[in-house]
Amino acid sequence: MTDAATLIARCREQRVELVADGDQLTVRSASPSTPLDPQLIKPLREHKRSILALLSDSQRQTSVEEAQEIAVRLEKYGAVLLWSSLLKDFVAFYKSEEDRSKVPVGFVPYSKTELSEMFKDGGPSDHQLKLVHEAKKRGGVVDRHEPRPRQ
Repeated sequence: MTDAATLIARCREQRVELVADGDQLTVRSASPSTPLDPQLIKPLREHKRSILALLSDSQRQTSVEEAQEIAVRLEKYGAVLLWSSLLKDFVAFYKSEEDRSKVPVGFVPYSKTELSEMFKDGGPSDHQLKLVHEAKKRGGVVDRHEPRPRQ
């Protein structure tokens, strides 16, 4: 019997990428000329939930480490420019409105205040983050104040 950690290791050995996004597991071969080993398909399906849990934990740890590094650079330089593989877009984080001027055209800007709002209480899911990013690209602002009741 194979467990989730062993399956993940086997996939990495065979250069197969496993990506967790909520309850979806995406499996990609390293190249079209290297097909997925058919013997992996059934175990991957059987252990999908466990694999998703392990990948999510791993991604969460990586995200925490990356966020800490971004925070250090943001304090030091005032602005940080990045490519987001999740969002498939260029993003920029800036510390103050003065630092906002350091963000080149083509980068979707997020203020330090917006980041604080987005990631307090555990932060958004990947899907929510993508929705927020689409709103930001259209000039939206992150503000988690409660909506006013309709009258």
